[in-house]
Amino acid sequence: MESCKKNDKVNQQEGLILTLTLVVVEIHPLLQEEGLGLKNGLIFLTEERSKCELIQEKLTMLGAVFCKSFSRTKMLRNYQMGFRKYSHYDKESEILDYLEPGKFVPCLLVTGFVPDFLRGEKNLVPFEKVGFDVDKIMNDLQGFRQFARTNPDRLQYVIRRFKTSQIYLERNGESEMQMVMILAANVFCEYYRDRSVEFRTRLKRQEFGKAIRYCMELAEKYTECDALEAIKKSIEQYVEQHTEVMICRITEIGGKETEAIKEKNIILFDHDFYYIYEEMARKACENLLELVSFPNIKKQLYQEGVITCNYISGNNYTVGRVLTNAYGQSIRERFLVFRKEFFMSVDSLGLEERRGECECISENLQPESRAIDTKNFPLVWLNCCSRNGSRGYPSYALE
Repeated sequence: MESCKKNDKVNQQEGLILTLTLVVVEIHPLLQEEGLGLKNGLIFLTEERSKCELIQEKLTMLGAVFCKSFSRTKMLRNYQMGFRKYSHYDKESEILDYLEPGKFVPCLLVTGFVPDFLRGEKNLVPFEKVGFDVDKIMNDLQGFRQFARTNPDRLQYVIRRFKTSQIYLERNGESEMQMVMILAANVFCEYYRDRSVEFRTRLKRQEFGKAIRYCMELAEKYTECDALEAIKKSIEQYVEQHTEVMICRITEIGGKETEAIKEKNIILFDHDFYYIYEEMARKACENLLELVSFPNIKKQLYQEGVITCNYISGNNYTVGRVLTNAYGQSIRERFLVFRKEFFMSVDSLGLEERRGECECISENLQPESRAIDTKNFPLVWLNCCSRNGSRGYPSYALE
């Protein structure tokens, strides 16, 4: 029940973030006129390929245009979003050119982690659940679009007022995306105020504030996530989700383990290493293969000292190992050999200990973790215009 409530909350926040992002797209011509247009394109990040495909489907339903080729972007208007999926076959120069906002708002869908050449320069919007209600977003956007087309002067007033606000003039380290989302929330509240009472407008404003804070904290977390972190997480999630995968000490291979070896459905370990079949590692990293090829994944793991092997032949980084089961039978198999420290949790637990299949033997191994401190993340909020014309409601800092 608690997990369902948490998922519902995340879905609601992600729905609000997508709403604000599409509001930015809608008012982008006005933002450009006032010098507040996006200077960088958008990057929508998901952890799994299936969620990336879901985002693609929902964006299409909401009026965004899928750009299979770069030439398709010539057809787009400055109030439209164009999006495409990133592939490691794409040239970096073409992607960077594509992400330069001009005649439309560009969006790049990325799975797993942000490539190094895009890190820190673009507007990152991560999505973890992708379970938001498209119909609700569509209804909100349809109403807002009609309002925007009939009341451009009111929108322009809110935008110009934001340019002179204390939040904007005294911004300190806040990202471009954070500022433009706050502005989009101001603009949307101007529309929302016409169709609701002021109390509900204030509640909507607070909901937007929480969603913006959630998005910025998540973006900070994923900005720090590099390829190694993504590979580690992918393999750990695969093991967690596929409970049929056995985890066994290499000196304790019995009958069931021998059958699992035949099916390559087992992870073996000793004090220092995990022995993982290459086929299993490839399946675990499937969500990352649009970003980076599997040979390059193995190469990076080797260069970073995560996997070890005696010699490299082409793209082969596996190590041969003769296994002996409890019946004295010898089996020769090849594995990617991972250093055990790579998978240590913050509690110094290995894969087998988290699965609960053996006693703790890794207390002397230290985890390779990069903790992200978000406790002191800066909070900013918006100053919406009032309904009665005073336009002077105070800012609300959300605790």
